[in-house]
Amino acid sequence: APEARLLLGQIYSRTGREALAIEELTKVRGDKTLEANAHSSLGIIYIGQARREEAIREYEQAVSLNPQLPEAQFNLGKLLLEARNDGDSARKHLAAALALTANPAKKEVIKQMLGR
Repeated sequence: APEARLLLGQIYSRTGREALAIEELTKVRGDKTLEANAHSSLGIIYIGQARREEAIREYEQAVSLNPQLPEAQFNLGKLLLEARNDGDSARKHLAAALALTANPAKKEVIKQMLGR
C-alpha cells in the first residue's frame, strides 16, 4: 500500500538508512497526496547528500502533485535561490510557502528571505 511505503521510507530516512528510504519512497504510487509527500521526503534525503539538483527535481514533482505543501514550496524556493541563483522562481515558491505556513517563526524566516 502507498501509505505503508511512505511511512517505511520516512522511518528509514530518519534512522539513517537512506538507500532503503529511497527505494521505498520511489515506489509510492496511486495517491497524489502520498506521492507528493514521498517526493518531498526524497528531496530532504538528497539535500542531506548534497545532491541539490536531484532535490530540486523531487520538490518540483512534489509541488506539481500537491501545491499545498508548505515545506516543499519552501525547500524548493530556498534551493532555487542557493543552487541556481534563480530569484524569480524562488520568490514564487517562497511566497506560496508564506501563504501556506501557519508557524509564525517560519513565516518570519520566509519574509526575511523575500526581503519583506
